[in-house]
Amino acid sequence: MREKSPVVTTHEEGNVLISSYFNERTTRRALSTAFGLFLALTPFIGGPAHGQECADAKSSTETTLALSCDPREAEVAAQPLNSDTVRDRVLDSEHPRYVSADGVLRVQWAGRGRLVLTHDPADPATGPRVPTDTPDGLQPGFALHQIKAANLRLIPIELPNRVDLTLNYAEHDLDQFGTSTSGVRMFYYDADLGRWVAVPTVIDPTNRTVTWMDADVSALARRLTRVALFW
Repeated sequence: MREKSPVVTTHEEGNVLISSYFNERTTRRALSTAFGLFLALTPFIGGPAHGQECADAKSSTETTLALSCDPREAEVAAQPLNSDTVRDRVLDSEHPRYVSADGVLRVQWAGRGRLVLTHDPADPATGPRVPTDTPDGLQPGFALHQIKAANLRLIPIELPNRVDLTLNYAEHDLDQFGTSTSGVRMFYYDADLGRWVAVPTVIDPTNRTVTWMDADVSALARRLTRVALFW
């Protein structure tokens, strides 16, 4: 079949004469090239939903810096297969205490049922922002700043359970807020509700620790959950 003659259009912009040639073949070729380029670039656009690698601790043990394939865990910047993530650590009468390598987190088994702990050290600068509404336990207008954090999962092997969860902070963590520890609070992030939840704590200013006594294990059992100190 004879190819259709090209349609030539011209117009002037200043002293420049511009000519555009269009026919069915060149149009199809241009569309095909553009679509191929789109498919090639798609994996690099956006997050895991667009094809980027994500970490699935249920099906792999290979170390990776990727965020979790679970969107609720990814929301708290959890990296379940990172090299510094501690997985499947049993807490019981023989192994009653877990202390993180960075010294931020301590979990103390206090009797009753055994648990399995997974800990992903967390950067306070990552994860969910403080909600626009006032979190539980705070007066309206209270400014929150995340100073220490951990992504933690506690899976009960037996019920009931009793654990005490402690986050440690350094003196310099409070430098920009003053020396008072009265404003230090602990929260965990409820990804299902999309909000931070305050927990009752005991503050030890001498040792610079904040402890959630008899922590609610059910709040930490479903997935890696962000637990953090705020001032």
